[in-house]
Amino acid sequence: MLKEHLGRMLAYHSWAQAQLIHTLTDLPDDDYFADQGLFFASIHGTLNHIALGDALWLGRLSAEPYPVTRLDQPLADDLAGLTSIIASTLEQWQTWFSAQEEFHLFELVSYRSMAGAPGQRRRADLISHALNHATHHRGQISAALTAMGYPAPELDLLYAPQELLDEYPR
Repeated sequence: MLKEHLGRMLAYHSWAQAQLIHTLTDLPDDDYFADQGLFFASIHGTLNHIALGDALWLGRLSAEPYPVTRLDQPLADDLAGLTSIIASTLEQWQTWFSAQEEFHLFELVSYRSMAGAPGQRRRADLISHALNHATHHRGQISAALTAMGYPAPELDLLYAPQELLDEYPR
């Protein structure tokens, strides 16, 4: 039951990322790269951080660490490059997640924070954290879009296609 729920949330996450990227494709570069007062400054910086967070947490969960030196580490210089990285990382998430059994989700995973502090949490909690982290930052991007007068995508879970969510468990 937990695997089904997390699988549905992962499907939602992939869908929400695609919706956000679709919205950003028509955004002028001046607005996309401008400092919007976000924690990672621009929309590009924030989207980059979401992509970095996905790669970082997948690496920690799969015991194949992703080389991250800082939370604003650039992954790509433009939206097209980030889109490719995001798609690849989400595919890796799906592959990894599909191989997990329900009992794996309750296992403890040890990791180190970016500051080097040790941490240990259940795998399910870390997956939930990674997905929630992205939702938080997508909200920041949506706020920046509306502040500039652009429409923000409808990213609530209820807008995700039901058939997409019903594909789980995988």
